[in-house]
Amino acid sequence: MSNIDSTYWDDLARLNPETVCIRTMADYQVKQRGYTLPILNQDYLVLPYQQQIKRVIEGGIPPGEDLTGEFTLMVLFYLLKAKNIPLARKWISEKDLPSGETFFRGPHALSVDLIEKKYGDNPEGFIEAGKVLGGTPVRFGDKSIALDVFPRIPIIYIVWMGDEEFPTKAGVLFDASIGSHFTLDIIWIMVNEVSRRLVQAGR
Repeated sequence: MSNIDSTYWDDLARLNPETVCIRTMADYQVKQRGYTLPILNQDYLVLPYQQQIKRVIEGGIPPGEDLTGEFTLMVLFYLLKAKNIPLARKWISEKDLPSGETFFRGPHALSVDLIEKKYGDNPEGFIEAGKVLGGTPVRFGDKSIALDVFPRIPIIYIVWMGDEEFPTKAGVLFDASIGSHFTLDIIWIMVNEVSRRLVQAGR
């Protein structure tokens, strides 16, 4: 697991577990002194005192897994910052977020190009990969999949299939509440991680 500033772990360790669980919809494990949290159709155990995140499978915890620094950072921010608020149930693009139109450009452009390259000629593969991550097909674009990244943060990946004139394009929609949970840089990091996992889940 990539190194993360220990301040984030220390801040999480100092928080009241009951309050964290109410905000994030995580469960606190008293014996392990950590939180179980569903992320993309998989449960993870977050251990602030050990500064570790471990994937939970049926029958226990597997051997150490090389989780990315981006994954670790988005998990810690969710546990530290998520709010106990309902979903807005209104879908928006990154450009609809305050300052989003200027932030999500150049080096901070959302990593949908990974999806375009992987599934540009394989729309069914895109849907199947989304299902591996717990996604549900929805009706946006030509193909789209709704994913629960965290209990309070759903997103939708959309693919518009290309033709002889236009290339395949992909995009992401967010529930309008996301700005209450994450800053723009953490949203960018989250999309990087989810796109990477969608590509890995494909055949």
